[in-house]
Amino acid sequence: MNISRVYANRGRWIAECECRSASQVQPEQKRWRCLECGAGYTLLWPSRRVEIENLLRPRRIVNQNWNIGEPIDHLLAENIEHGLAAEPA
Repeated sequence: MNISRVYANRGRWIAECECRSASQVQPEQKRWRCLECGAGYTLLWPSRRVEIENLLRPRRIVNQNWNIGEPIDHLLAENIEHGLAAEPA
């Protein structure tokens, strides 16, 4: 089975297929099947998912984004710069 690394987009967790299709997934979800091509994936969640969610929560939906590999410190610095929560809850 393939692996899809999950990322945050507009307050949603997203899994992406090799065919470039993507779907929203839920934190308790371990597997996902692409609705376009049917490929199956094991989901690889960020190890600091809860911290990421906590730092994204005070942002407007359009800014609730996290890219694979983006450091937590970067999210924290953005929040501080915009006068939002300075620490993950």
